[in-house]
Amino acid sequence: MSDNYTQLVDHFDNRLRGEESPEMEQRISNDPETAQEWLSVKLAVDAVQHTALYEEVLAVKEAWQAQQTVVYSQNLSRPNQREVLSALSTGM
Repeated sequence: MSDNYTQLVDHFDNRLRGEESPEMEQRISNDPETAQEWLSVKLAVDAVQHTALYEEVLAVKEAWQAQQTVVYSQNLSRPNQREVLSALSTGM
């Protein structure tokens, strides 16, 4: 990993904390190679965030589906209102 890449990652972390680095911003603006590496850093972070969000949504979906399966199976084991009324009217 290049020293430039490490500095760009540090710059990214600093920006998340609200700390500006005019020197690094100028390097990104003036040097095409640094600008390309900066884009790579941002894309990597976006990919990690996207994956984390996807995994979180998947976990919620799986939990919801498991809950729905339990509710559905509980409803299958209980007679519905029509069945109860029918049984009562015929004397079971």
